[in-house]
Amino acid sequence: MLEAASQMSNNRTPTRLARLKAICRDCALLLLGALTTFALPAAACECHLDPACSYVSRSDIIFVGKVTYSNDDGSGTFVQATPIRFEVEEAFKGLPPDVHEVWIDPGSFTSCYAEYPVGKRYLVFASSKLDFSNLVAMTIVNGPRGLKPSPPGFDPNHPPTVYLANECSGTREVSANTEDYVASDLAFLRAWKKGQSTTRVYGHVLDNSLYGWPGPNPAVVQGVRVTLTGVGGKQTAISDDKGDFSFDGLSAGRYSLDAAMDGHRVFPPAVTLDVALGTCGYTDFDMVANGIMEGIVKDHLGHPALRIELIARRVLPSGYNQFIAYTITDKKGAFRFTDLPSGDFQLGVNMDRRPTSQMPYAKSYYPGKLEPTSINLSLNEHRKGLTFTLPPPLKTRTVNVRVTWADSTPVAKANVSALWSDGGTAELAQTDRSGNARLVCLSGVRYQIEASKWLLARGAVSHVAAHSGPSNLPAEPWNGVIRLVLTKASHGFQRPQLSP
Repeated sequence: MLEAASQMSNNRTPTRLARLKAICRDCALLLLGALTTFALPAAACECHLDPACSYVSRSDIIFVGKVTYSNDDGSGTFVQATPIRFEVEEAFKGLPPDVHEVWIDPGSFTSCYAEYPVGKRYLVFASSKLDFSNLVAMTIVNGPRGLKPSPPGFDPNHPPTVYLANECSGTREVSANTEDYVASDLAFLRAWKKGQSTTRVYGHVLDNSLYGWPGPNPAVVQGVRVTLTGVGGKQTAISDDKGDFSFDGLSAGRYSLDAAMDGHRVFPPAVTLDVALGTCGYTDFDMVANGIMEGIVKDHLGHPALRIELIARRVLPSGYNQFIAYTITDKKGAFRFTDLPSGDFQLGVNMDRRPTSQMPYAKSYYPGKLEPTSINLSLNEHRKGLTFTLPPPLKTRTVNVRVTWADSTPVAKANVSALWSDGGTAELAQTDRSGNARLVCLSGVRYQIEASKWLLARGAVSHVAAHSGPSNLPAEPWNGVIRLVLTKASHGFQRPQLSP
């Protein structure tokens, strides 16, 4: 996609076109104190949320229910065991009519840990193949905090069946914000339960969403030839003006799909789907063109600017600015974006974030303007010789910070942060052996300065760090030393959440 570059992404809401297209990263078991030495955030796993029909055959139970109990400790980490109790409202698979309560494990000890707040409703797809139900039943947790309280009515010695529904299970919230696609999921499941659903394979063709999020109105590709091979031989379909393709009235079995269009590569190159009777197989294809934009970034004095983060965005006909990628200029100030589709693009620095000491430039756009301008790229065009001129850098200042414990003992390797007024992190530094840090910030900006440090406990790092309160740093020049005192956090869990 790009040279000397890294790839960025944003979160996006599921749509009927391409539902949370991402990869479930690192869903392997992270046993506490064995495979990990630190607490990781619960949001480390992102999954492609497909239509309900594609989860039927891989789920042991399917139901709509309301969360009535959770002992999630609220830490935002997945190194915890958490039983969730659901009140079943409507069952579709695997539950007898007299079952009105189901216990769910949200993916304890994994990076696919799902959060199920009390009071919210979900369409749940769960598996009974839970390897760690004993851990969940005993509610074992990490560090010095001891055991979580057992849920009311939950006997650790004789635990009920606990099903697994982690973040990659296909489970989705049922709410006003999701009704546009959950309604169709529920309609399918009701028809499937009655034996009235059909067997099909379908999907959507997107235009270069591989390197950026399509957004609410993604660019699609019409006229792509999709070939289905399997039971009954080979069939073809052509994507329509909405990017949709479909093969209906199929027999159950294994099918392979591939897609092709002149002037494009396709990702993935091929897909294999096992489709049960009355269910579906679903996939998206991304058509990747071969457009290139390259050039050089110069500073305001005309010198090559190295290690500058340059962002490319595509301006879609809907007006949505689709992130494509970002690159970092090399030692000659050169940049290069590849695998670009046709269309209008914006190149810029700090287009979607505030300046920092590492990127001390006001928001600016190619070729060096404060207002957006576009570069038009035809299909597979190679645009060379682009010159982007940066504005003058903003002035910086160095802030001296000293971090100690309450007894004045200096704290080494404490993390020192400069926060914007809304709480976002602007700058970072770390203390030396003497507890001192030099934090580089922008001049003329007010910050709050805070410090924290991870605490070792029983061979693992606590999920809660020792922390100082905020200290205000004025915008005007100031040559003093900010002194921060860390307070060791008390350990313990929030009270279990109970429904009213």
